[in-house]
Amino acid sequence: QKQLRSAARNRGGQVQTPRQHIPITKSIQYLTAYFLTSSVQPTNLPKTPPCPPPYKAAREEVSGNHFFTCCLLIYLREEMGQNQSSCVVGVQKKKKENSVFASAVVNGEMEIVESMVEDDVGVLDSTVGRAKLSPLHLAAANGRIEVLSMLLNRNVKVDVLNRHKQTPLMLAVMHGKTGCMEKLIQAGANILMFDSIRRRTCLHYAAYYGHVDSLKAILSAAHSSPVAESWGFARFVNIRDGNGATPLHLAARHRRLECLHSLLDNGALVCASTGGYGFPGRTPLHMAARGGSVDCVRMLLAWGADRLQLDSSGRIPFTVALKNKHRACAALLDPSSAAPLVWPSPLKFISELNQEAKALLENALLEANREREKALLKENDIPSSPLRSDCKYDDIVSDSEVQRLPFLIFWIIGSLQC
Repeated sequence: QKQLRSAARNRGGQVQTPRQHIPITKSIQYLTAYFLTSSVQPTNLPKTPPCPPPYKAAREEVSGNHFFTCCLLIYLREEMGQNQSSCVVGVQKKKKENSVFASAVVNGEMEIVESMVEDDVGVLDSTVGRAKLSPLHLAAANGRIEVLSMLLNRNVKVDVLNRHKQTPLMLAVMHGKTGCMEKLIQAGANILMFDSIRRRTCLHYAAYYGHVDSLKAILSAAHSSPVAESWGFARFVNIRDGNGATPLHLAARHRRLECLHSLLDNGALVCASTGGYGFPGRTPLHMAARGGSVDCVRMLLAWGADRLQLDSSGRIPFTVALKNKHRACAALLDPSSAAPLVWPSPLKFISELNQEAKALLENALLEANREREKALLKENDIPSSPLRSDCKYDDIVSDSEVQRLPFLIFWIIGSLQC
């Protein structure tokens, strides 16, 4: 290879391969295969060396990265007295076996999977498709927990990566396969790995796709895993992706109310900015305003989100809601309207609250803010139906009950502080 590179430099940095003119970095494989059966020396490299017939035939039969492998196999088998057609068939047979094995994993056909593993344990290390998905990726993404368990018992690497550096755990979370996800976590899957697409973790995936069961399982694992010791739980909950977005940002943007609630309960920062420390950026409230979920906006406001916070373009959430034509959200975010009732600052984190009292206080806050919102929407001539679109707590209350809500809230607060 050194001789070939030297010859290439003497010829201006490029060489002519049996196929076409391509840079030396790409031609080295083809030239190496060519010289295996040619008497031509690198110093006497012809301008247009002919493609040896066996390799030309192989090139037509096998494409991509398999060509170089096929060439070497042809050479070795020719030395042993075998013909080149058996090599081409061998490569194609291997690809077909991998495809059959992948199909069996996807469909959960345990007998076929076990039989093929017994015949050739190498199929456990095979990958399919452009994404380079391993059998463990396929089993996790399709919820094949029996196949997944069998693969893990065979000591398959639990954090094997595909082309985008996604782990099987990430794919299980992405597709909402909670059983497979829990099995992977029990097997020691790392919940603090980042993909190469947007540098997101499995917690980001759970918030993005709205799988609240998966999200809760990940948060539970974070309490007892090495993550809690090395990073700290609060830091993990507020982990940023490549764009600076936390899981709370993604839940707010994609209208994932239950995930939003769970993240806030576990210490997600309602004021987190995508711009990082000391720099303006979008907050979860900006994201909710863009997504158009009145319920997400309502919950973030109840947890103390700032309606006047500017993003990197100098816009407040109210402006973002107007730009995206979410009039109901804009009415709630209008800075000129009365401020909503929010959590008392000493009581914003779940660790400081009794569960029963917390649920009562939260419902009271939401009901009080909901009645306030109805008045705002009526003033702006906006139908109140959007308020009831995606919230399970919207019960009709009487005027007398509405008047009692603020007093109930402060009574609960006083009881908790005593």
